Amino acid sequence: MAHYFGFVPSDKLKALIIDAEQVIASNEEVEYYPYRDALTHQTARDLIDNLLIGLVDIIPNPERQAPCEKLLAQLKKRQIRCLTSYSVKRITKK
Repeated sequence: MAHYFGFVPSDKLKALIIDAEQVIASNEEVEYYPYRDALTHQTARDLIDNLLIGLVDIIPNPERQAPCEKLLAQLKKRQIRCLTSYSVKRITKK
């Protein structure tokens, strides 16, 4: 499996990529947006996990880690909320 965005994709992201590739290769007449949305959500989660959480983990001072972890939790909540509201808007416009 290739590396995407400079990190090894999670098992969930790998499975989503494989599923989407199979649907595209099969030439089925299906909507692609559910696959696109799932890939977008999981890619965002993987990016946050690999880049931001990994960065906080290497901070040697626990007193500095605590506020960073709090900020990461808020970012994750907002990221999920933003992606979800975008998906809902796209579906309802059809």
